[in-house]
Amino acid sequence: INGMLKLDQMTADTVLVGHIMGGIESSAANIFFINTGTQSDASTRLFRVYLVSGPTGIAEQETGGELLRVNGAPGSDAVRVTLELPAADTGELRLLDGSGRLVRTLVKARIPAGQQTYHVDLSDLAPGTYLVEYRSEERHATVRFVR
Repeated sequence: INGMLKLDQMTADTVLVGHIMGGIESSAANIFFINTGTQSDASTRLFRVYLVSGPTGIAEQETGGELLRVNGAPGSDAVRVTLELPAADTGELRLLDGSGRLVRTLVKARIPAGQQTYHVDLSDLAPGTYLVEYRSEERHATVRFVR
């Protein structure tokens, strides 16, 4: 293939397109922010790289866009969550860990139209990646941030 993948000539849904050797393996949280050399090991594992066309079974998530914003400095003990609804909506605003597990429900109610701002205390949470998610029958938005 002369180093180029010609996507229009690939007929299978899943095609092995290459391999990657090595990488960093760790069970420590925030490895890229606090790596002193003891949290990770270089790996000699061989990883296969596939090109997958068509649906993968993972639902696409909307980003927050104008609906949902999170403001706060990485590492701070609090963030400000702004939700801007074009019309009143019954929904749930949730704080999730980086794996998508529920940490706490921030709001579960009928929320009026317009801009609503919520102060979220994070002082009891470990540093890491978190998500704020708004979900209702009409809307869904997720914003990722670093604590």
